[in-house]
Amino acid sequence: MASEKMNIYTLARLANVSISTISRVLNNYPHVAEDKRLRVQAILDKYNYVPNAAARNLVIKNTKTIGIVITDIRHAHYANIAFTIEQAMNEVGYIVILCNTGESTSEQTEYLKVLTKKQVDGIIIVGSVFQQPRDRGRYSHLSSEQTG
Repeated sequence: MASEKMNIYTLARLANVSISTISRVLNNYPHVAEDKRLRVQAILDKYNYVPNAAARNLVIKNTKTIGIVITDIRHAHYANIAFTIEQAMNEVGYIVILCNTGESTSEQTEYLKVLTKKQVDGIIIVGSVFQQPRDRGRYSHLSSEQTG
């Protein structure tokens, strides 16, 4: 069994339940017979199964991740802003990816590309080094909630 890839299909076969039941247990849906829930949970525990976050994000279209692109974290003002944003986002269940540009336009551009590829739910830019309107125009494809 060690070489077999663990997924909901394998879990369902091992627990002798449908993949829908596996999904319901993983998502804590209430309408699952207790004996089935216990059987599934035993299999999950036995194999230390953790759902694949990337696969889950494809389904729910939500990463619960926010990117903060900040000019220079060494400045107390920016550090305080980053800390406050992170605390607020954690309270509502989000993880924060902090990107420090060191006041470099090229670093900021690269971080924005990376965060966009990772499909974070939002990007907060603090102390942008983009001074020219043409620079800001590069990211006009982001929604106003992300750029405003």
